[in-house]
Amino acid sequence: MPKIIAAALAGLAALFAAAAFAAAPDVARAPLKGEAVERFIATMAEVEAFGDALEASGRLEALKLQTQPRLGEPFAPFSNTVEALAANHPDEHARLAGIVRPHGFTPASWGETGDRIILAYLAEKMAQEDPEAMAQMAAMDRSMLDQLPPEMKTQMEAVFAMMETVRDADPADRAAVRPYLGALDDQLQ
Repeated sequence: MPKIIAAALAGLAALFAAAAFAAAPDVARAPLKGEAVERFIATMAEVEAFGDALEASGRLEALKLQTQPRLGEPFAPFSNTVEALAANHPDEHARLAGIVRPHGFTPASWGETGDRIILAYLAEKMAQEDPEAMAQMAAMDRSMLDQLPPEMKTQMEAVFAMMETVRDADPADRAAVRPYLGALDDQLQ
């Protein structure tokens, strides 16, 4: 898996250890189109090399810490990475801009597009691999969480929040991403 993408997704693991995160606010935005997914995928190899360079410089670990999801914040791993680079590593942010600009993105639009793609991708993968999981989670009595030890309760709340966020992935985004699942699998492996 590309290093910078792994860094952006590293926060996903934190979802199972953190309390919960909020879904991104529902704002009017242009539909995600297949050509945007293709352009995003086309950036991934060069972004992987960029992530390797960040890792070699020792900046990737700090970036992972800066971009982990926090309680009450939307799940936006790519946008958070772009923002952290802009705030703390402007030279690296400029490098990222140089990578994504030829593909028609600004760093911010690349981050937002990546967030939408990864959320739709996760929703599609969950639907394929365990279609009953979300239904089972939705049917679970949440009052049972109160009977769990605090650490386990926190983990389960995070699982519920993640499932809800994935469940609520924009159907149009999911449809746009669906033809590219294989290509995304190849890039994210």
